[in-house]
This record gives sequence, structure tokens and C-alpha cells, in this order.
Amino acid sequence: MIVQPQYSPTTAYGSITSESDVTLSEFSSPKSHASTEKGQSPPSYDDATSPRCPVPAPSPSVDTRPRVNYICINGQNNSVKGEWNMDPRINVPTSQLKGEERVNLRLLSQNGSVSGVVRLVSDQPTKSFLHASTQNGSATMTVLSRGNNSFQLKMDTHNGFLLAQIPSDFDGPVTFTLGNGSLTFSKAVERRLASYNPTDKRGKAFIGSRETSGYANTGDAWNGDELELSAHNGSVQVEFAEEPSVVGADSRPSWGPFGFMKRLMGSA
Repeated sequence: MIVQPQYSPTTAYGSITSESDVTLSEFSSPKSHASTEKGQSPPSYDDATSPRCPVPAPSPSVDTRPRVNYICINGQNNSVKGEWNMDPRINVPTSQLKGEERVNLRLLSQNGSVSGVVRLVSDQPTKSFLHASTQNGSATMTVLSRGNNSFQLKMDTHNGFLLAQIPSDFDGPVTFTLGNGSLTFSKAVERRLASYNPTDKRGKAFIGSRETSGYANTGDAWNGDELELSAHNGSVQVEFAEEPSVVGADSRPSWGPFGFMKRLMGSA
């Protein structure tokens, strides 16, 4: 029996965005067996006289997700997961928006993980504001592509692990606040780090070039890329979205949620 996940209702401005943890039971389809008389072998498929039906060529995958804006999902005690094509230039009626601070994409959970994949698809250069937050759980956000668009990504958790996957052409500051954890950059990101003190628990690093990006001359008026990370009991990892992802809990490094939380609970 297959258990279907329960999704939250969709809106006119977003697609399926949240789900509860669901376990799919294994199932099998009946196998076909050729019936033969004793002592006879089944005929070869190559000897069949009936004409074969041509195998259709696979059609190229097309991303049919709509362009959306001002998406806010609160999973409460469930995990939140989804992919979005974000376009901040889409107008959304104010009656459909809450009175809180408006960001283009906000993913929230109290006791669950948060995971989002975002493509910034505005035809004109526009800055998107993205926020992922969970109290007891890990959070992963991936900015997969962005064209000429910039973004600000905020991520925070109290008890969990943060993974930020950003485009390899990211140019901007990284503001971080750490408690009982560490901030780690992948080797590819490290090669583009302009400044960073690994002993700091609170501070700012920079990925890219302050001069060529124009950051050195703008200060608070900066309209380019930004990354803000905060974790109280958990570590933080920053890598490029183009890098291969870590697969499998057993292969996760010690800074991941498994190794760190084991040490925190005294089981490792």
C-alpha cells in the first residue's frame, strides 16, 4: 500500500510547498511467466513474427513550474520542502499578503526540517529576498540559477544544521552568528573567500571581490548578493550549488547534523 503525503492547500501564487514525513511501503508488480509444455523452451522474443512497436524517444524535461512571488509556508510541526521559480516582479494583491515583513520566499517550521530549491527567473535584474527558519530541525536552501538577478538569503535554526548552496558567481558579504557549532566553507568556496576568521563566532566574511563587485564603494546601499546565517546548537556549511551534494547520512562529515548532534547529546 502506498501512503500519499498530505500537502497543504495551494494558492494562486504558489505550487505544492510542504509535506509531512511519509514512509512509502514497498510494493511489487506481478511478474509475467511464459507457459510452456514440459521439455519445451519458451520462444525467443527475437523470433516473434508480429511487428514491433517503435520505442518513443524520451522528451526533454521542461520545467513547468509557474513563476511565483511572496510565498510564505509555515509547516508548524511538519517538514517543508519544495522548488520555486521566483520572480519578484510579479504583482500580488495586498489583500493576499500578511502584514508581517514581506520577503519573496519564506519557509518556516517549528519541529521539522526546511528545504528549498530556488531559481530566480526575473527577466529584468531584480533582487530577491529569501528566508528559511526552523526551531528544531535542519535547513537547506539552494539557489540553483539566477541569471542577472541578485538575492539575500537568510537562514536560522536553534537546534539543527544549516546548509546554504549558492551560485558559484556569488559576490557579497556573509554575516554569521554561531553558538555551539562551527562555520565551514567548501574548498571551492574557500578559493573565493576574500576575508574570514575561522575562530570568530560572530562576524562577517566576504565571497568574491569587494572591488570588482562594487561592494567597497556602496556600504549599506549594497544591492548585490547577501548571505546571513545563524545557528545556536548546530553547525553551518556553505558550498556552491554546482558542487556534488553529500549523499547518505553515513558519509556526512563531522560538521553535519548527525556528527554534531551526537556530540551534543554525548553519544559520540
